[in-house]
Amino acid sequence: MTTRFRVKYIIVESMEIETPVVFNELIQHKTIAGFQRVVGAGFCYVSIDSGKWVCFGESVSLGVKSREKNDADILNHFIPLTNAG
Repeated sequence: MTTRFRVKYIIVESMEIETPVVFNELIQHKTIAGFQRVVGAGFCYVSIDSGKWVCFGESVSLGVKSREKNDADILNHFIPLTNAG
């Protein structure tokens, strides 16, 4: 069985640019979002197999769903990870 460390994320849009924010899952999405325009939200983790972000779920407090692959692509662009070995 593979394990994963899950965190929350939001994708905010400003001036047609979408930017990710990743944070501890003990914090509500709406606390981080404030008055920003949120276009995607949910949970994410780094895949052990690929070393890339995976997004899923939704934010109940914001009423916004994850756009899964689209959101993961944004996280992988802005927060790239490498397999250091």
